[in-house]
Amino acid sequence: MLTRKPYLINRALKSYLLATILTISVVQVNSVIDSILMGQFLGPDALSAITLSGPIMTLIISFYILLAAGAALLAGKAIGERDFDRASQIFSVSLVSLFAVGLTVSIVGCIFSEEIVGLFCKDSRLIPYLNDYMRMSIALSFVAMMAQGMSQFTDVDGKPQEVARSMSFCVLVNIIFDILLVAVFRIGIIGSAIASSLGYLTCIIALFPHTFGRKSSYHFRFVVPKMAEILKNNIKNGTAMVIMSLAGAAGMFIMNSLVL
Repeated sequence: MLTRKPYLINRALKSYLLATILTISVVQVNSVIDSILMGQFLGPDALSAITLSGPIMTLIISFYILLAAGAALLAGKAIGERDFDRASQIFSVSLVSLFAVGLTVSIVGCIFSEEIVGLFCKDSRLIPYLNDYMRMSIALSFVAMMAQGMSQFTDVDGKPQEVARSMSFCVLVNIIFDILLVAVFRIGIIGSAIASSLGYLTCIIALFPHTFGRKSSYHFRFVVPKMAEILKNNIKNGTAMVIMSLAGAAGMFIMNSLVL
C-alpha cells in the first residue's frame, strides 16, 4: 500500500494538470470560434464586443478556480492515498459550493450586467452588443462553471479520455449552434452566448455518468461532516491560481483599454 502511494499521487497530479490545460483550451477555443463566427456573421463591432467580454468572463471563471480547481487537486491526492471517503467529501463540498456561488453570480451579474459592462467599455457603439452578450453569458455562466468543475474531478479520477471526449462535444455543439442561432435564425450576438452555454451543458451531460456513476471514486453527499473546514481548505488551495487568473484578467483589461 505505502509503495503505491507516490505513483498514484503523481498520476493524479498529472491528470489534474491535463484537466486544467484541457479546460483552459476549451474556453479559449470557444472564445476564438465565437469571435470568428460573430465577426463573419455580425461584423467587426460584434467581434470587438466578444473580445471586450474576456476580462469579465475571466473574473467569473475565477470563482470556479477558487472553489473547484484547488479542491480537485486535494481530491486527487486523497485518491492517490486510497482515502476515497475524504475524496468524496472534498468533491461534494466543492460541487455544492460551486453550484451555489455560480447560481448567485449568475443572478446578481445578470441584474447588474449593464453596470458591469460600463466598467469595462465606454464606447457607445459597442455597448449594445456587449450588453446583450454579457447579460446572457453571465446568466448562464453557472453552467460553464459546473462543466469545468466536473471535468477537473473526472480527470483526477484517472479518466482523461472522458474529459477529452466531453470537451470535444462542447466545442462541436458550440460551433453548430453558433451557426444555427446566429446565421440561420438570426437572433444576434445573444445566440453566440446561448451556443456556448449549450456546449457546456453537453459537456455536463457527457461527464455525468462517470462523475456520479458506480465506477467513480467519488460518492456525492449533501451533508458532509466539517463542511466549513473542507470548504476553507478548498478555497485556500485554489487561491494562488485565482491570483494568476486575476492577473490575466487585468492584463486583458489593460490591452483592451489601449486598443479602445
